[in-house]
Amino acid sequence: MSQSMTSETRSDGLVDEASTKVHEAASLAQEKAQELKERGSGRLQSEIDGRSNELGGQLKAMAGAMRSGKSQLQAQGGSSSATKLMEPAAEHMERLGGYLEQTSGDQLMADVEDFARRRPWMVAAAGMLAGVAAARFVKASSDRRAMGSMGPRSYPARPAAGTVGSIGTTSSAQPAYSAR
Repeated sequence: MSQSMTSETRSDGLVDEASTKVHEAASLAQEKAQELKERGSGRLQSEIDGRSNELGGQLKAMAGAMRSGKSQLQAQGGSSSATKLMEPAAEHMERLGGYLEQTSGDQLMADVEDFARRRPWMVAAAGMLAGVAAARFVKASSDRRAMGSMGPRSYPARPAAGTVGSIGTTSSAQPAYSAR
């Protein structure tokens, strides 16, 4: 009986030791995952900051170009309706550019989330439009790839001017008549 108790004690000790090792490994993995998440968040944050500042500068430059284009159109006596539309568009672009340059990545993400919560139908519509555009792009590129894989196209010879061509025949088709 003492031998069975000794083996039970050893197996209980092994189970406890294995359980402890598993808990240590799990906590270590959890710490590493948290560390990687924080590092990834920092990289994403700095990337968003850099890209939004860059986009803001580009929008401001486009607004300036629109204004100079407007003044050139006015100098040439261009359409007044086009010039009336250019100023508000340039103003909106400049405001958006300034916002993107001055806003941090965290604030920008918070504003996007807030907008999505207030107007979920607009976010859904934008997602649908983006999906349709992506589907059209994929379809068009797959058609081009399929055409490219067929090799060079061989078009049937065009009938001479004033003659009647036959529909649905290829250049290798034999005429239905013979000249003997």
